Amino acid sequence: MCMGGPMKRGSAATLAGLLLQGMAFLSLVGCATAQPLRPPRPEVYRDPPPHHLTAPSRLTVVFLLKADALNAWIHEQLPQLNGREWSLGEVGPVRDSKVTLEIRFEKLTLRSEKDGVAVGIPAVGHLAVSGAVKLPIIGAKMFTQRVDVQARISGDLAVELTSGSAAALSFDPRVEIERAEVPLPGGVKVDFREPLQKEINVLLATRRRPGDADRRLLLNIESPWLARRVIELTRSPRSTFRFHPRGLSVQSADVDQSDQVRLALALKGQAATFVGVGPPAADPPPVDRDGDPAEPDRFSLVVPTSIRLSSLDELLTEALSRQPIEGPEGVVVHVKGAKLGSDGRRFYMELDIDAQTRLKQRISGTVFLWRRPVIDDERQTLCLKDVETHFQSQRAIQNAAAWLLKAQLSRLIEERAVVSIAEVLEPVRKRAEESAAQFAKVGNQQLKLSIERIEARDLLMAQDQAFVVVHVSGQAEVELGRPK
Repeated sequence: MCMGGPMKRGSAATLAGLLLQGMAFLSLVGCATAQPLRPPRPEVYRDPPPHHLTAPSRLTVVFLLKADALNAWIHEQLPQLNGREWSLGEVGPVRDSKVTLEIRFEKLTLRSEKDGVAVGIPAVGHLAVSGAVKLPIIGAKMFTQRVDVQARISGDLAVELTSGSAAALSFDPRVEIERAEVPLPGGVKVDFREPLQKEINVLLATRRRPGDADRRLLLNIESPWLARRVIELTRSPRSTFRFHPRGLSVQSADVDQSDQVRLALALKGQAATFVGVGPPAADPPPVDRDGDPAEPDRFSLVVPTSIRLSSLDELLTEALSRQPIEGPEGVVVHVKGAKLGSDGRRFYMELDIDAQTRLKQRISGTVFLWRRPVIDDERQTLCLKDVETHFQSQRAIQNAAAWLLKAQLSRLIEERAVVSIAEVLEPVRKRAEESAAQFAKVGNQQLKLSIERIEARDLLMAQDQAFVVVHVSGQAEVELGRPK
């Protein structure tokens, strides 16, 4: 357990606050939009990587959708198919054909079902095929013949949203052949509409069999943007965020008497933030274990953050050189430069300092401060334990430097470097909720974001790297179709 008084001005407190706030902010900002942290290199960890480095996150967002607004939104998202043409080269028996599709989607219907909601979108359209096909003749030889087919298509595009499962998309078409002709020499046309209609009916009847998986298509969320894009958060130091989706499921779905759909979608995946170190190029292997247990309609994000300590040298120098560090007995320390490093268990600060005593004696040199960072999960405090100081000053004054500074700096750091994580993360929470409010001003939607818990846990040290895990949970609600 970390003990100590409230945080005061000091090098260790400044460093701890800077590191923790930076890690938490970068992690939380990245959660809204990347690939998770793969196990560290073998030379960093000899044991298997800790479970939290690959723990999945669950982002649950509740959508409140009015039927009219949902209808308008879906029709905006559906592809524009009217007059769409495809030119085919040689595909199977088809040769140099042109396919034209015209389709129109009508007003959707909502139907409440057990443990879910069904959305139906009637569609009507026209399909035309003109070109050549290869047909067999006696002796297994093939000949090419031109055809002309016109067909009317109708059916319902259905989206089934069932609690506890993935959303499913299905289309149950009805095809009516209007014309199917084979033109022969001399202007003769052979009508094969009836046999073609019969074959199509048999094919559709086969696909309509209960349990036929071919007519149920899982919604594909592994788009290039979601699964591959690297989000750059800051440039100095360079920090990135990646999220790798593993699955999309319906947490809950229902429709009320006013035709408003309440839909909770849960996106499960792995997230990670990288500061000063590039993310791995390869996708991480999938994991089966769950992260924090999430209540229905609430999100739970586990964001491992990997930080290369040397990437923070410039920021650390700026923070520590801004004002002198005042210690007891009139000692004043000016930091001219700072570097961060780690031996795998503790981290150290290499400080280039000028110190002045009460008697105006000046001491210049390099001070190494070694300490073991500890996070108290219950109190949510960060403190520094087992502080050691080492000096590399001029030989003539080395003893004086140790006598004046070693005991004072060690005691000062241990007593005062107790950081309240809640106070550090509070600005992060406010900024995230303010960003959600700004989103609500764009378009015809309203986003309500409530972050109920944000904590930092499981701080680990490696060679020139630190790993910390940020846990975020709360509620997110999007209302589409609100009055402008």
